[in-house]
Amino acid sequence: MKRISLLVILLIASAVFAGIRWDFNGDLKVNLQDVGLVSAKIGLATGGSGWDSRYDLDSNGVIDSLDVAIVVKYLNITDNMALVPAGEFIMGGKISVMPDTIHVYLDSFFIDKYETTVQEYVEFLNNGNAADYYYDEQRKPIFQKGDSFFVSPGSAKLPINNLTWDAANRYCKSRGKRLPTFAELEKAARGTDGRKYTWGNAIADSGMTNFNYRCDTTYMNRYPNQNMDSICVWSWLYTHPESVGSYGQDVSPYGVYDLCGNVSEWSNDWKDPSKVPNYYWLLIDARHNPKGAPTGTVKLSKGGTYADYQTKVTTFWSYLTGDPLIYRSQGLGVRCAY
Repeated sequence: MKRISLLVILLIASAVFAGIRWDFNGDLKVNLQDVGLVSAKIGLATGGSGWDSRYDLDSNGVIDSLDVAIVVKYLNITDNMALVPAGEFIMGGKISVMPDTIHVYLDSFFIDKYETTVQEYVEFLNNGNAADYYYDEQRKPIFQKGDSFFVSPGSAKLPINNLTWDAANRYCKSRGKRLPTFAELEKAARGTDGRKYTWGNAIADSGMTNFNYRCDTTYMNRYPNQNMDSICVWSWLYTHPESVGSYGQDVSPYGVYDLCGNVSEWSNDWKDPSKVPNYYWLLIDARHNPKGAPTGTVKLSKGGTYADYQTKVTTFWSYLTGDPLIYRSQGLGVRCAY
């Protein structure tokens, strides 16, 4: 019965999903079948018999090898992405940018199952994006030799962090994707039942997600002689990111990992810190595919980090950041949507 229900959900989601530009056969994938379909149209021009503008991806009036090359570039774009079906979900919480909850409708979307890794970001840097390199003095996950960038030993599967919103946005665009909205990140984490954590409502412990459990009351009571103030104040020195997908319980109802802990993730939404706390509810689109404020001074990020305490690793936790061109944080990374 569960398998049938899931199939129905996916069929409904497929019906309302806007479509992937390079997916010509409608199977929600970009694969060799799509390459074959556009290749079969080579030579057709605007107005000619059999012309179909969908295949003219560079909009030059002719379907040619350049259009084929575009499809090849985005082969398997949805691999390692999860489909979040259309529908309403419960958004907000007591400790968040939204201090209460509302019901919000979102169209279907794809989102990366895993946070962007150091390996993936190095590939981006070496593909003409050297300007988006930042030397991380503390972690040193990437090093540079000449004009090339390399992954430091043991860092390949760690989430990339310490990157600006601007760099995160360029990275997602380079993959044919985009940054998720604030609402999309929350729905991807909590599903439709309003759960507090990706795994449900059971309080987080050290085996569920990557967070600073040493500062929780239960740990302090168990080890009263520890210098807890030092561990909490200097938490960045005692904690660190883990390889993406390392925590089997920090996985959402849609199969998306690390949305509660490890690193917080950039969203596409603007926020004006001068606005009242419930500003989100006042937006025209607040309850239907919200995109955030049209302008602002900072961007919002979603999710807790490896240095956060138990109260912050929830599905609705969020951060106000800083200037999207320059703000960085050890606990801030990225995943992309489509």
